[in-house]
Amino acid sequence: MNKIREFFAKDWSVEEKVLLTVAALLAGLTAGFLLSPFKSIQIGNNCGNSYGTEEEEKNEA
Repeated sequence: MNKIREFFAKDWSVEEKVLLTVAALLAGLTAGFLLSPFKSIQIGNNCGNSYGTEEEEKNEA
């Protein structure tokens, strides 16, 4: 907590402090996205009301 207080007590302008804080936040978010395990994205509830691929539809007809 002392390091944070020291940072905000420095003789910088408010704009510089905000810019550095936002840059650190965005760097952390970017690193988190890049280092997180891959998760597949699925839209829907998988209730079975979906159509097959085009090839499966041709085989059924």
